[in-house]
Amino acid sequence: LSILTSFTRCRILEGVYLLHNLLNGILPASVGNLTTTLSELILSSNQIEGTIPLSLANLTKLTALDLSSNKIKGLIPPNIGQMHLQILQFNKMH
Repeated sequence: LSILTSFTRCRILEGVYLLHNLLNGILPASVGNLTTTLSELILSSNQIEGTIPLSLANLTKLTALDLSSNKIKGLIPPNIGQMHLQILQFNKMH
């Protein structure tokens, strides 16, 4: 998922929409280094594995997070509950 790392250089970015792109690998902790202006992160219908990194909570303006239809498992980090998400979609999460 090195494509997400390349977006960390963007200073003003409101949305990342990479659904249905056959992305695979583990969601990197660097996802939390995306710009704080990011409001939507849509990564559904890929082959992303692993767990949700705690650093995701650094995206303080995030209102939509869709990680559904991936291979992400495990617990939803407690700090996700402190975010101001209006849309939250996971699967196989506890």
